[in-house]
Amino acid sequence: MRKISNKLKNAFICYIASILGIIITIVIAIVSIFNQVVILALLSMITTFIFSVIGLMAEYYFVWGLDEIAVLRNYDYPKGKIRLIFFISLISGIIVSSVLASNALIPAIVIGAICSIISLWILYDYLQAAGKSENIIQ
Repeated sequence: MRKISNKLKNAFICYIASILGIIITIVIAIVSIFNQVVILALLSMITTFIFSVIGLMAEYYFVWGLDEIAVLRNYDYPKGKIRLIFFISLISGIIVSSVLASNALIPAIVIGAICSIISLWILYDYLQAAGKSENIIQ
């Protein structure tokens, strides 16, 4: 799929960078905890933010790439509907962060789970349309 869409290629690169960033952030956090170095803890927070943004970029490229493929291959799927995954994820992150800031763990988990289920349903619907168009699903 990376050869079909530049956006999917960029998504793959961003996902790999995000995963490597998470590993680097975990290592920095562990070192800062054991050595009690405040500068490393601050660096850990900064890298967490940076790689979260890269992860968000990956998701953006992924869903826009899927939308691009749906148009190129004439899938029977509404243009732009798959992009809802990105917006749901973005809004979910903001809402869940706000709810967690008020120390309400259970509502945050429920909201996050509902948003994830909606996103998975949209992706499932897209894959069904793609499968029918590509004659994978009979």
